[in-house]
Amino acid sequence: MILRKAVAPCLLALVALPLAGCPTEPSGPPATTTTTAPPPVLEYTGQVDKTIGCYSGVIGDADDVVALPLGNDGWWDFYFQGCSAFATETVALWDPPGGATGNAFQAPSGYKCKMSIDGTSDDTPYYTTNIGPADTGGWIFLESAATLTSDWDSPTTWRITCILV
Repeated sequence: MILRKAVAPCLLALVALPLAGCPTEPSGPPATTTTTAPPPVLEYTGQVDKTIGCYSGVIGDADDVVALPLGNDGWWDFYFQGCSAFATETVALWDPPGGATGNAFQAPSGYKCKMSIDGTSDDTPYYTTNIGPADTGGWIFLESAATLTSDWDSPTTWRITCILV
């Protein structure tokens, strides 16, 4: 009879809600999943315009010259020059006034960066430090004629993408 009194509430629990005092299976802690965020990609874009089919270079329109900070401790200083005629458009390193001479590019710590021209197949490899022999201003690192592109549209959208090394 004692056994019947102990078991009867638990049998009811099978049909109804669990009652206090009846053994239940442990559910354990809730399942957890750990996901790691993908590494951040740094991306920068801008536009330059041609005047009468030409970029003005370092001494012309302000939008043709760019001093761009990258991440926390990187930079890329460059300018657009050349004309649509004969696909002579180029992008060259720039030593801005008051900036470090011969150091126009530095990828942010832990990253490598490349530049491309939207709407074309024109792009650079990924760089971490020097692009030219000493990153000296005037060093051409991207040109439309290199891939036989007829010309870069105006406005021209440039893109810099930095990924983790």
